[in-house]
Amino acid sequence: MYRYERKFKLPGEYYNQIKNKIELHGWFQHFKERKVNNIYFDDSNFNIYSDSINGHLDKEKYRIRWYGNLFLNKNEEAIPSNFEIKIKRDLLNYKKIYKFGNLKILKNQTYSSLNRCIKKQITNNIHDLNIRYIENLEPQFINQYTREYYIDLKGEIRLTIDRNLSYHAIRPSINYIGKISEIIIELKFTSTSVYKNFILKSNLIQNSKFMSGIDRLML
Repeated sequence: MYRYERKFKLPGEYYNQIKNKIELHGWFQHFKERKVNNIYFDDSNFNIYSDSINGHLDKEKYRIRWYGNLFLNKNEEAIPSNFEIKIKRDLLNYKKIYKFGNLKILKNQTYSSLNRCIKKQITNNIHDLNIRYIENLEPQFINQYTREYYIDLKGEIRLTIDRNLSYHAIRPSINYIGKISEIIIELKFTSTSVYKNFILKSNLIQNSKFMSGIDRLML
């Protein structure tokens, strides 16, 4: 199902105020807080990034997502993961999710080792011929953040708060490249009418976590 999405970026020091305001207006926790990890893809010419920079309204983003620890030790069991395609058509968004199998990312793992693992998972787990061209894309960076989940009393708007956002480059091996102190609030809803009375008043942001990650790679 397609849905609308709106994002806000606010200074990190407003985190407690935002939580209090949401809860006082009757929003309640929808899921437990958890760590979200992603590996984002682009081609060698960064065409997906260019589409985002240029504001194209018809575009896709590709990522692998898993929850919990970002890195595992060699003796730890691999973690279930998903391969996701985030599709944007004008102002509406849609996400396709495919089971990607168990994934184990090691701290300081080399790019060649990580890429071999990803390609193998794609071959073994993704059998939809319409998306096999993902094999022509390359993993570009990893990010992690803490996410909290809320929903309004009517069940019409879902809200997430992301904080502690950090980035890791993956060439020639995985290495930490920085974090942002801001919090990111994202709303998801199916009708624009339910958004009009949203309690927060702030500027929408155009940049995404994907764009922020590529920006840091290019510094």
